[in-house]
Amino acid sequence: MAIVIEEDKQQTSFLSVVIYVGILVTVVVVVYYVFFKSPQTIEVAKPEVFQANEALSGIRLDTEQLVSSPQFQSLQAYVPKLNPVQAGRANPFVPAPGAGFTTSTTGF
Repeated sequence: MAIVIEEDKQQTSFLSVVIYVGILVTVVVVVYYVFFKSPQTIEVAKPEVFQANEALSGIRLDTEQLVSSPQFQSLQAYVPKLNPVQAGRANPFVPAPGAGFTTSTTGF
């Protein structure tokens, strides 16, 4: 004689189906508007300040000619020369003298 154990099947309620469908529709709409829908563009006249900037952006500088010009060559640097100094210690992991640390010879 075989023993048959049946589990009670849970009934899905109408409300849970409506909630799942609503979530699915919301996700599809969000994905469409974020990834596939192109935004509307608005044509706006440029302010006069931007139009003046366009004229300035068309200027091209020849840097080779600028650097080789006599006016540039006559410029002087008024920065004093710095003397190299030795920075830091030979072993930065050794405690600093006068720091109050003592080394233990026992290893504990």
